[in-house]
Amino acid sequence: TRWQINVDGVCDFTPYTANVAPGTYEVTEDTPIESNWMHTTDIEFDAVVAAGYTTTVKFGNLCLGAGGGKTLGFWSNRNGYNVMNDGGSVAPELNLLKDYNLRWANGAHFDPTTYTQFRSWLLSASATNMAYMLSAQLAAMVLNVEAGFVSGSALVYAPGCGNTGVGNNFITISALMAAANTSLGANGVTVAPSPERTYQECLKNALDWANNNKNFVQPEPCPFSFYPVCTVD
Repeated sequence: TRWQINVDGVCDFTPYTANVAPGTYEVTEDTPIESNWMHTTDIEFDAVVAAGYTTTVKFGNLCLGAGGGKTLGFWSNRNGYNVMNDGGSVAPELNLLKDYNLRWANGAHFDPTTYTQFRSWLLSASATNMAYMLSAQLAAMVLNVEAGFVSGSALVYAPGCGNTGVGNNFITISALMAAANTSLGANGVTVAPSPERTYQECLKNALDWANNNKNFVQPEPCPFSFYPVCTVD
């Protein structure tokens, strides 16, 4: 509620109702100042009102934000180690990572055996071989989910490599991890420009944003404001 709209150029707020003469009215919604909001519908509609009838205009919006993600930096420092070692050993977490198609810089499969080895691999990740950087972001997310920091059912914004929602630009964390793992299994070396590298970069970005708490669809509205703010009598 209280979302700023314009009806034939007159500023007001939702929920908005009015008795009007039959005709066509241009209804638009404004964009919040806060950059974490996204429109999920068109922002302009022509509302045709016939005599004796009611016309309803609906706009869709969502906001993105945190979802519990921890970064590569977290998993490579003492705090991350302590979480992995919560049962007195990091072996279960390392064995879990072995179930994924993680890659070295040269494309070889990476199966971590010690935390020191894992930490060095994580900190050395680069996008020269996109499969390596995707592997690092995937590993961090696997650990996020295993630790209970992130829910596998959480929905994130992944433009270009999503599979649901408006424009297929959204995907659950579980599906995102599965897509990354499948791509890494099929393409361990993505150095040269190619559709495979582009796709892996998209998956890498979505995981990176999630590990940095930037692209989770929020279950409740975030704060919003508009400029200029209209004044309603």
